[in-house]
Amino acid sequence: MKLLYYSSQPSQQISPTLFQSKLKRWFSQFGRGDLPWQMEPTPYRVWISEIMLQQTQVKTVIPFYQKFMQRYPTLETLAHSSIDELITYWAGLGYYARARNLHKAAQVILNEFNGKFPQEVKVLETLPGIGRSTAGAILSLSDTGAAPILDGNVKRVLCRLFGVTELPNSTSGQKKLWEISSYLTPKKAAKAYNQAMMDLGATLCTPTRPACDRCPFQELCYAFQYQQQQQLPTKKQKSTPKPTHQKWYLVLSHRQKLLLKQRPAQGIWSHLWIFPEFDSLELLDNFLHSCGTNAHAPEQKSPSTLKHSFTHFDLQMHFVYVEWGNAPKKPLFNKTHLKTAPFAWWDMHAEIFHSIGCPAPIRKVIEQLYTKAVDLKHERCIRN
Repeated sequence: MKLLYYSSQPSQQISPTLFQSKLKRWFSQFGRGDLPWQMEPTPYRVWISEIMLQQTQVKTVIPFYQKFMQRYPTLETLAHSSIDELITYWAGLGYYARARNLHKAAQVILNEFNGKFPQEVKVLETLPGIGRSTAGAILSLSDTGAAPILDGNVKRVLCRLFGVTELPNSTSGQKKLWEISSYLTPKKAAKAYNQAMMDLGATLCTPTRPACDRCPFQELCYAFQYQQQQQLPTKKQKSTPKPTHQKWYLVLSHRQKLLLKQRPAQGIWSHLWIFPEFDSLELLDNFLHSCGTNAHAPEQKSPSTLKHSFTHFDLQMHFVYVEWGNAPKKPLFNKTHLKTAPFAWWDMHAEIFHSIGCPAPIRKVIEQLYTKAVDLKHERCIRN
């Protein structure tokens, strides 16, 4: 059988019908069909899943998706929600611009398209957060149209099968991969084909240790024939190490409440609630003085530290724990003043977990405090 590889005339290398038939046979036996977004795959449900799955693993997405769909079962409920509430259902998934784009796009679809998803890729691409591949997935996986896709799994499969050596996200790499994907994607039954391609990449043609012995395209695969599985897709050469930023966080508690500050609408962790943040321990201590409390940052004890990675930098997070026994100043801590005051107290036992969104490292610290408080309460009950 002829070796499969990329050329300027792919039609001379393999028949799309042959490729589709082999993929179909494999998918009918080994494809995934029990993922929650595959149940009643409407354009809306597919859209939500595709956005969540960007740069996030399936096993991580599933519980978030299920909770999200319970709260926002329709496009209308999503469009009419507040961004602050929406963020609480996204907290922990990261890349929060995705949630903001979902909110904006839902409002555009509702107001400009009468609540109906456009059925053309070019029109879908005009919506916030939707690119060509996501648009193709919305149409094909909901069975409302036929369009090729090119997500991370499909890129990897095609790079290895066809020996595409360009960087997958480069202009030339994108051009070649879209040509191949468009050439192979059937005009009919695109739903099953695209799902099968994603499943092939997710379950067999994985980034490391691909299961070539179980792959239906083993004898056709360029990477397998030339033992290039680890070299393809071509990886971008490592640049200089990311810089590390240092921040200090005041974990200020008062009667089972924690002082939090909401991040602005722009920048990292937008709309999320975090502990008061400072560039140095000295600035943190000065803040305590300004609040009118005698408590000071415990200089004799090293703060607990977490490291959190962003795309362009790493964040070294130092947490300083202070218990505030005195009554706080009302203008600073009354939640009715949130429109003008930057801080608010939130109840550790109820409100934080259900009413607001927090970044993953902040939530981790809060959960540790909550567990410690529950254990202490339980210990007191036993003693009494």
